[in-house]
Amino acid sequence: GGIPGRPFGDGPDGHSLWPGFTNVPNEFLERYFPMIIERYETVPDSGGAGKFRGGNGIKMSYRFTESGNISIHDDRWFVPPWGVNGGQPATRSWKLLERANGEKAHLPSKCDNIRVEKNDVLHFVTWGAGGWGDPLERDAQLVGLEIRRGLVSAGGALEYGVVASDAGVVDVAATEA
Repeated sequence: GGIPGRPFGDGPDGHSLWPGFTNVPNEFLERYFPMIIERYETVPDSGGAGKFRGGNGIKMSYRFTESGNISIHDDRWFVPPWGVNGGQPATRSWKLLERANGEKAHLPSKCDNIRVEKNDVLHFVTWGAGGWGDPLERDAQLVGLEIRRGLVSAGGALEYGVVASDAGVVDVAATEA
């Protein structure tokens, strides 16, 4: 998930709070487990708005190449990560299993022995982290840069009081108004 915004900077995106956890390379997972990782990307606007933005969560989509059972042991699907000192809360985690036959099942963040079949896809979305400080104090040009980098959407920029295009061009007059 994301790491919370701090009094001295933004929280990192798609990071582990626990030092013993590592990000296992996709190539390793695909080689040793019967799956293909079709998507691994940041989730724009999932970090809480703040003077210092909370880190965004990530979305991973796993396509299973064989039938089997999976277990999920994640967190932050019921209570959203809160912001502090005027920072906004982040989005919660969610899991969606799209079955090859077209059925969809929302899964809790902690579940065991879920049967999957070949070509089922699990969309595993981690939580964002809360923002720190008043979002209206964030530099508008920085928000524009984050739009260009895919971390914040033009709609999400409004949480910072910033009016910008989908290309990240800030409308200074509209933002000041």
